[in-house]
Amino acid sequence: MLHHKTRKACDFCYRRKIKCDAQRPRCSNCVLHDSVCAFGATSRKARARHQESDEDIGILRLQVEGLESRLGQALKRIEELQSLDSRWDTAPDVIAASAHAADRPEDQVDLVQKELPGAHMEMPPFQEVLSATEAYLTTLNAILPLFHPGRLLQLIHNWYAYPGRRERTTWAAINVVLALAHRRIPSDEATLRESAAHYLHNAQTVLSEVIMGNADLLNVQILIGMVLLFQGAQDLKPATMLIAIALRLAHELGLHTRSAECLDTSQVLERDRVFWIAYILDRDISLRTSRPPVQREADIDLEWPSAQPEDGAGNVAQADGTFPFNFFQCRVRLARIQGEVYDFMVATRAGTMDNDQRDENIVRLNHILDDWISSIPPPFQPSSVLQAGQPNLCRNFAVLYSTHVACRTYVYRAHAMASRWMQSLQSFGRTVTRQGYIVPVPLPTPSLQDWEKLVDESRGYMRLFWAVERRDPAFIWMTACTYISGSVCLTANIMFEPCHASVEHDLSLVNLSISLLEDLIQQTGHEPLKDLRDACEELLHYAYALSPRADV
Repeated sequence: MLHHKTRKACDFCYRRKIKCDAQRPRCSNCVLHDSVCAFGATSRKARARHQESDEDIGILRLQVEGLESRLGQALKRIEELQSLDSRWDTAPDVIAASAHAADRPEDQVDLVQKELPGAHMEMPPFQEVLSATEAYLTTLNAILPLFHPGRLLQLIHNWYAYPGRRERTTWAAINVVLALAHRRIPSDEATLRESAAHYLHNAQTVLSEVIMGNADLLNVQILIGMVLLFQGAQDLKPATMLIAIALRLAHELGLHTRSAECLDTSQVLERDRVFWIAYILDRDISLRTSRPPVQREADIDLEWPSAQPEDGAGNVAQADGTFPFNFFQCRVRLARIQGEVYDFMVATRAGTMDNDQRDENIVRLNHILDDWISSIPPPFQPSSVLQAGQPNLCRNFAVLYSTHVACRTYVYRAHAMASRWMQSLQSFGRTVTRQGYIVPVPLPTPSLQDWEKLVDESRGYMRLFWAVERRDPAFIWMTACTYISGSVCLTANIMFEPCHASVEHDLSLVNLSISLLEDLIQQTGHEPLKDLRDACEELLHYAYALSPRADV
């Protein structure tokens, strides 16, 4: 006679693959999660050995534990951002549109490591959560529609209305939303009692279940939300790992292909949008870290987001509500350009191309970038956004144009970390100022017209940078590198053309970049940043020496 081994785990513990102490009437896990403790399933077929061995599970668990450890270290590193000087929260005098910012209260650092008292699924009162969620839906989710507003609000309502049905992944999703909302709510309007790091840490405690549980859309949304938070950190390793996992789960759900399931239109749109946001983050992190993206273009079988969606998702408009423009589609198109810039200017094969191939790629990529920026209507060009004075609009477009200028500087290899470009400027400055020789200017662009375009675009972005009211650490880390690269271009332009009409204005923007570098050095202590600061100061010295319009 066959003897069946008595099952010890209840249904709840079995589904979540956690150890059950089989206490009656309810086990400890069911008490903790307020779940019904039942042993209803009469049989559970063992998986085939070739599908998932104990060794495979052990390896996967070790990988998850390693990921959690890295995320914890990243949160501790983020604590250093509290030392950010308050002067980055006041706009400089060179921009009249934001001159009143000096009267604003000091911004609060969003991500701060904090130990939690326990593993209970605590949550703020319903009205606080609802208020914060509405703020998130009308700001960040409005341009990057990660969640369907109706379904997210229903998810939150069900959490509070039906305590017996609560799931830890739902709790994690709400915590991610609260952390994202915290970043967008001004400190004087905040209703949440805890920091963004508190809610992010809550979500992190459920990471194993999100990664190793059944693949569903909510798990992908949780991971992408965490990437959005870590994307604004000094250390991009957590964001790099999480976006890779998110895309693998997205592939498992088939988000990268046209949906063949019987879903309604809103569900299809939500799935597509979740994928495209992951795509944006993947391309952005790839270019910022000079590492290959996870998602291959050849594996995508989706139409781009609509420029005129019926539900208005991704749209931005002027203050009076006129002239809607789909920011989301524009950002997806720029993400694709980021991927091409990486492939042809950064990837390993880019170093093996001859000069003719490189020149062809420069011309082609610049045409693509020209087409992209010309597709943006005049009310949303940098100068118009600056004049509009809408806080959320300024921040969103400052990040957008930072990405665009970064692509330009990568194409020309004229970014601040390009050693050959920096050395050529130092050599030019020394030769002209110390020896008095007239030598050809080391333009990084194919033509003077291309150079003037790069300078104008850098100046426009840098002015928009200072129009952002809340330059919190997340914003600084996402945009500062491009600002410094733009500063080098403005400095070089003064060295090349010492008497041009914008010398005084450009010098004020350049001097601010030195102060920005000083703050980043104070936070990190990184030697490469110190070397960059010294190089920028040397170039600025040459610019002052060469320009009669500069006030020493």
